[in-house]
Amino acid sequence: MMYVRFLLNQAKVVGMVIIAFFIFPFVTYPKRREIWEMRHSLRKKWYWKFADSSETGFGSYVNNYLNSTYGLYELVKKRNTQGKWVPDYERFAKFSKLRKWFIALHWSVFRNGAWNYITSNKPPTSEITKMRCIGKEGFADCRTVRNKYIHGFQSLKWSSHGKPYFLYSYTRKVRWFNIQRLGALIFTWKNHTHYTFVWGASIFNDKESDNRFLIKSRIFNLDEI
Repeated sequence: MMYVRFLLNQAKVVGMVIIAFFIFPFVTYPKRREIWEMRHSLRKKWYWKFADSSETGFGSYVNNYLNSTYGLYELVKKRNTQGKWVPDYERFAKFSKLRKWFIALHWSVFRNGAWNYITSNKPPTSEITKMRCIGKEGFADCRTVRNKYIHGFQSLKWSSHGKPYFLYSYTRKVRWFNIQRLGALIFTWKNHTHYTFVWGASIFNDKESDNRFLIKSRIFNLDEI
């Protein structure tokens, strides 16, 4: 029942993403400024749930708005002098309106569809009981989600407010027949080497926006980190 409840919740998110695709040209993109301003309002309009207005760590109002609306820190980025990936605001400013529109579509629908709903529908983080580590691999503990930087796997179950929850993740080298690796080869001509998969209630994170129900997968190369 725990897994059924989780999958039904994710099915709702998928349905919202499908709706987001159709309302993007007519509602969420034309009203992107209004949606951004709405993030702290108690009276949010229905279309707020179908967008992303969560970024607050980029130093200014404008930069936070740009990264929430266009996801520059993921989709338009560059290496800084310290070798870290940062948003490339200068290159983005030179893009045409049409190209900016497609970047916003990629971010707000395909990459982060219904993000405001996802981050407002969080699993409980209090009254955690009956925590049980099913298994782990790697140097991190059983509560730590495996990602680009932490490899291995973890599997954890617990209860909160009388309901059961789970979290499972792994990051490993991919085999040549991995479907995402083959897709990346076809569309990007990049031979990615590692694969991450996460599903469950992710609540053991330092970053508050990462505390959520999620199914996530990613393929990457170590030199892209």
